[in-house]
Amino acid sequence: MDMKFASDTLDFLRSLFLLKYRLGWQLALYLVRAVDAATGHQVVNDFMERWDTGRLVQQGLRLCRTVAQPPNPAIAGGVQLTHPHILAAGWVKGTGYDNEVQALAAVVQGRNLIPGWRSLPSLVGPVEFGSYTRWPRHGNRGETMWRLPGHSLGNRVGLRNVGVRAAASFLSMHQEELPRCWGINLAPTPGMEDPQKLFEEMQQSLAYLVDAALQPSWVTINISCPTTNADMDSVQSEAQVRALLMAARQGLPRDVPLWIKVGPGLHASQYAMLVALCGEFRVRAVVATNTRQELDGDGRSWGASGETLARDSLDAVVKLTVLKQMLNVPVDIIACGGILQGRDLRQLRRFGIVVWQYFAALVYRGPFAGGLISREAMHRS
Repeated sequence: MDMKFASDTLDFLRSLFLLKYRLGWQLALYLVRAVDAATGHQVVNDFMERWDTGRLVQQGLRLCRTVAQPPNPAIAGGVQLTHPHILAAGWVKGTGYDNEVQALAAVVQGRNLIPGWRSLPSLVGPVEFGSYTRWPRHGNRGETMWRLPGHSLGNRVGLRNVGVRAAASFLSMHQEELPRCWGINLAPTPGMEDPQKLFEEMQQSLAYLVDAALQPSWVTINISCPTTNADMDSVQSEAQVRALLMAARQGLPRDVPLWIKVGPGLHASQYAMLVALCGEFRVRAVVATNTRQELDGDGRSWGASGETLARDSLDAVVKLTVLKQMLNVPVDIIACGGILQGRDLRQLRRFGIVVWQYFAALVYRGPFAGGLISREAMHRS
């Protein structure tokens, strides 16, 4: 009886904390809307950069996470996770550089190359770093991110990142402070279609991770990125995906689970091809999906995420779930895209989804979005 009373009391206090948190985040979101999305993102990056340095800050962030979302272990893709939710790639990756020399010089100078590398995992739980390409990329110029109606986001960042070599070098210098559970997302160079070149670049990228003695809990190969001006749909041809997975299989230690991330809106035959390759190359999980490709008035690609992506992401999850059963491929499906409320998660669970990723929910529901959504799904609120 005493234990039940203590448990009920703790749950009541947690509910009270989350109620105040919801109200506080709604106020913060109202204030954030006063500035454009890019400025808001930069403000968050500045905070994360400062928070990364303090040991006491990390303890405070972890305490907040424990109160808001206590451990809720889940297994998917060969990984034992502390929580069933993962912050998707795109948040923790650093800025762009003109070339690798500049990026490596920044590492030597002791600059924080990847704001949030320490503070975000402390605050939200499991995080997928990246995406990282073989070479640094400045990405697209001009307006690159904006808010859309209905809890959605648009971006044409264009795979802006520090490059995998600089990222690996930076993270290796902070090996002891890295979270226990984290993943890294690697992407091919946009526009590269030659399978041999794709193989060689991915092999080089993985070699830098291995040489840096990094031990991510999983590695994701991103085979769909709609936010560049290059047509990345072609990367999902069989020869190209095979080249990327062959490089990963040869370059990764056998005990590091391999995942892939796919785009929405593919034909069932394309998803079938991907599932078959997952079986051939022992891929442990498929993340479905990346953002949905859109075109602006000038024909430039951008990616839509959040609520507007939910239906397409669910469609991909359903197709992949059916196909893996038909082809008898033991690969887990990890949902990603438009998961903002408990009802979204309940719908996905009908198709066997255990672990899921989120991106826009961090903006619209705050750092404890994962715990809130899981709690809503459980209580049907």
